[in-house]
Amino acid sequence: DNDLDPKKTYFWMCCLCVNQHRVNEAREANITVPFQTFKSTFEGRVRKIGHVVALMAPWDGPRYLNRVWCVFEMSQALQVPGIELDIIMPPEEKEAFGKALEDGTGELEDVYNVLWSVSIENAEATVEEDRKNILTLIENGPGFHVINTGVSKRIMTWFLSSAEDYAYEILNQGGMSPHCPRVVAKIGDLLMEANERKRALDLFNEGVRVARSNETISTNDGGYILLIRGVLHRWEGNLSLALENFEECRKILKEVKCWKTADGSTCLRQMALVKEMNGDLKGSIKIMQESKAFREETNTLNQQQGANLLKQMGHIYKKLGKEDKGEKYIMNAFRIFQDNDLMGTSDGANIHFAVGTCKLEKGDEDGAVEHYQRAVEIREKIQTIRSPQGASQLDSLAKLLRKMGKNADALLIEDRATNVRETL
Repeated sequence: DNDLDPKKTYFWMCCLCVNQHRVNEAREANITVPFQTFKSTFEGRVRKIGHVVALMAPWDGPRYLNRVWCVFEMSQALQVPGIELDIIMPPEEKEAFGKALEDGTGELEDVYNVLWSVSIENAEATVEEDRKNILTLIENGPGFHVINTGVSKRIMTWFLSSAEDYAYEILNQGGMSPHCPRVVAKIGDLLMEANERKRALDLFNEGVRVARSNETISTNDGGYILLIRGVLHRWEGNLSLALENFEECRKILKEVKCWKTADGSTCLRQMALVKEMNGDLKGSIKIMQESKAFREETNTLNQQQGANLLKQMGHIYKKLGKEDKGEKYIMNAFRIFQDNDLMGTSDGANIHFAVGTCKLEKGDEDGAVEHYQRAVEIREKIQTIRSPQGASQLDSLAKLLRKMGKNADALLIEDRATNVRETL
């Protein structure tokens, strides 16, 4: 991928640069190798080589992140000027990721789970003293948050690139692999969440073009890619194009007898959101009630998209002046996210933000700040803070902190919001 000449590219294996077998032999002979000696040797190798390549496998639980010396190696690459860092995964891991999306054993939540699990504080080492010393160095240096976020950012970059490559590979092969339109839609959704909207739209358009050419557009999977493309148009404020995609999705799902399903419910919810954006709150809630009925019939109300539906119904009920009913719906959604361990997602950040707003409206500023901060922390860790929603949530947190007289904290958050907007 980097156009390097294999004949002129050299790799230094960490186990040969720092011979840990000799260290283990010394320990077995009751000879203690001082941590500082090991650290200096390790740092020196990283600095002189100047480029760290971290191998991550498997894709849904990289073992590299569980070893504290590996984490220390990466922290050096992130901290020391002039050191390059690449995160790579074996080709078979990209294939495994794509197959997981195809057969339904892998979802976007699995990607977020990997990012969410990046926690160097929990890394292990053969020698407990080494672990403690390394973590102390990081804590007293850049801090856990900086390293965790830096690692997550590079892992997300890998996921986006590998997933996008996989999507175009199956499309270039004719798009006849199992559930191709749905897989492409899921990968486009991942790009959307990372605020790579143009890349997402290009992928959706190619996916729809291929699905029309091979007639897989007339399947429930074909309807799904139209649905998710419509969501992107809605995010962009192009409501007419969004509605056009939603209506074609509805037509297809009805034709293939898949209307009263989870996909049909999501399609209705998106159509309701268009009505809400056009100011028709009563029309919106009516459609959402139908969407809710679909999920109750299919026993999917207690899943992530069911919880999103309840949250959005809660917002609309509050806009209609039914505050208590709206809060009840939002809190029910919050419990579903908790019960299903879904907080480490963009939707998890949004439900925290919704609960924080409920608390703020009741005068509980401390409770509101807690949930707003949690929303921001989640987005930073799973690399979705760089988005309009991320910037908006930072703004709300800063505004509340200023209201509470915490001006220094508010200024830091405002600076972060500004930085986010500069990247949009």
